[in-house]
Amino acid sequence: HLTLQQRIGLLVFTGLAVGLGLFSLLGLQSIHDSTKRILEERLTIARIVARHLDETLSHTLVHLQSHADFKGQIQDEAQFRQRAIELGKVLTESGIVNEEVYLLDGEGRVLFAEPSHSGDVGTILPGYGDIGSALQEGRARISGLRDSLTTGDTAVFAGAPIFGLDNKPVAALATAISIKRSVISTFI
Repeated sequence: HLTLQQRIGLLVFTGLAVGLGLFSLLGLQSIHDSTKRILEERLTIARIVARHLDETLSHTLVHLQSHADFKGQIQDEAQFRQRAIELGKVLTESGIVNEEVYLLDGEGRVLFAEPSHSGDVGTILPGYGDIGSALQEGRARISGLRDSLTTGDTAVFAGAPIFGLDNKPVAALATAISIKRSVISTFI
């Protein structure tokens, strides 16, 4: 047996509790929807960035493969240097800054480097573990992030196979792509 004041108080309390519960539920729903929209926007941006990176690095591989066509025989050091300089110019025009271009033997050891650093010759390219099997199978490849031989800065190594007269990979042309100085630096 509640008094009139207690009944009104209970009714007001029940109404406030329902209103507060409904307000909280709508607030949580709004936060959920907002979070979902933000995550969808971030996913869209990530896809666009990934597509841009893929296109840029694929473009790099195309140029690398075209410069790795030695017509069945590895050229001498002077011809390699000329081709490496041409490759560097082409890549720079597309926003990719290469630190060095390497001519690798079948095991990933540096035969020649442009620009030349005496410590590079005979060493195994740092990214060769990532790209070696693909090169031996005759496919161009890009490594993961590694340290550059010359600067020690973060770089990726791109490699394209060089085919012999029997159309089998005998060597590789590779380049160290500077992450800091290339257009891809803003995305990585």
